[in-house]
Formats: sequence, structure tokens, C-alpha cells
Amino acid sequence: MNRLYFFKHEANLKTTELVEPDPSLMGAKVTIQSNASTKNDSIPPELLSKMSGERIEHLHRTLKAKVGQEIKLVGLNLGLFRGQIINLDQQSVTIEITNEDASSSNKATHPRIELWIAACRPQTAKKILEGAVCFGIERIKFFNASLTEKSYLDAQLFLQKEFIHHLALGLSQSMSYFTIPEIEILPYLPKPLETSSTTLEEIPYYYLLSKEGSKSLHSPTIKKQLQKGPNHLQVFIFGPERGLTAEEELLFKNGGARAISLVHSTLRLENAVIAALALIHSAANA
Repeated sequence: MNRLYFFKHEANLKTTELVEPDPSLMGAKVTIQSNASTKNDSIPPELLSKMSGERIEHLHRTLKAKVGQEIKLVGLNLGLFRGQIINLDQQSVTIEITNEDASSSNKATHPRIELWIAACRPQTAKKILEGAVCFGIERIKFFNASLTEKSYLDAQLFLQKEFIHHLALGLSQSMSYFTIPEIEILPYLPKPLETSSTTLEEIPYYYLLSKEGSKSLHSPTIKKQLQKGPNHLQVFIFGPERGLTAEEELLFKNGGARAISLVHSTLRLENAVIAALALIHSAANA
């Protein structure tokens, strides 16, 4: 973990969640307490306590932190900052925010990305969450398909919102992003091109990752679409490890999704997602 993340309530902030950092946060004090029981409507108390304890342990064991030391901070949904440790013991830490980090991003130059991913093993989903969030994605939809194990979406990772922990860990590594993406759990196959958009420019591009895709993610045609600009949402659909059925692929294609290939070999799902995101960012910024 290159940065220490914190939640809005840990800095006793009343500001709303932001897209760009708020200069008024300078001088705010962030207090993280091990076994914290502070009420947070979006995070179960047991999970919040676990996340707090891990961060305190990380400061002591990994960073060998001391009072007076400067540290990088990720304010989840707030911004990237630098701070100074003003109090540290085995149970808590208090850090004063000194300035906004110059590397703070969520800038308009990055593509708008949404992922639709078929239900997968919880361990695989954790890897996807921690890796994908480093690319500034807006939303992930995990969905059930015919050949998925239906119990995967009933895992503690989703029911107990443990995915928040893995998103926070991923953002701590990113050095660029601070916004937690939306996570949706769908017990059914989502339908593409159901949109409230009123203009052609607002309609998302849908891509179905498939070995049968007529175009590659590397192709000039696809790269051109990826360069449409930061206001154009790009949705990428990943089937389960056993694949989508022919009927499911047809449903996506008939809905407007374009089948594209990634590589000739078969990749693990978590590797396919990260490889695709790296190519998408490279193409969008070419």
C-alpha cells in the first residue's frame, strides 16, 4: 500500500463527496482508531473495524511510521493529499492534512469505463476489484449467466460489502484516483442499450469480449471509438470462465454490443479484465 486511505467521517468532514479535491480540507485532522465503532451507514461495523485495524498495523509494521513523518493519503471520494502524523500509538493515528497531492487525478482526460462481469469466484472478484479500480472505472456490474455458479453472488464479499475494502486497497495503490466506483449485483443477465440518453452522443458504446470477435481491441477502428472523448461511456462485457452461451452472446449482439477479441489465448478472467483496461487506457490516450 503506497498510501493510507481514509473515509470522510474519519476526518470529521461535513463536506459532500467530491469529484475534485476541496482546498478547504487543508488542515483537517484524520483520526483512524483500531476497532473503531463509528457509525457509517455504507459500511457494516465489523468491516469498518477490520479496515481500521489493518491500517494501524500497516503503519507500524510496513511503514515503520513515526510522529512527525509525512505520509500520502487517499481521501475516498475526496481527493489525494499529503499529511503529517501528529499522534501515533498501537490503537490509533492522527494525521493532519498539509496539502493536496500534485498527482491528484480523476481528470477528464481519462476514458469513462463501465465493466459488466459475469459472476466469478470471490477470490477472483477480489483481484478484479483491486486491479480495475486503478484505472478510474465508474461502475462494475456483476451478473449471473447460464454457466455461472449462482452462489458466487451470495458470497460475503458482496452481501457484507467487503468489496469496499478491496476497492480502498486498490485506490491506495493507484497514485491517481480516489473515487470508489459503483458496484451493482445482478441475479440476471443485463440488457445492453437500455439507456435514458436522449442524444446519440450520450449513448454508450458496448463491447463484448469474445474470442470470436471480428475486430481486436488493438484494431484502428476500435481505438478510434475509444478516443471519442471523456464524456462518452464505454461498457465492456466479460463472460464467465465457462463462457456465455450462444443465445446470451446473440442477446448482447442484438442489443448493440460489438464483439471484440483481446488475445488469441485464453486468459484467466482477472487477467483478461486488467489486460483489457490497460489497452483501453493506452488507446484512449494515444
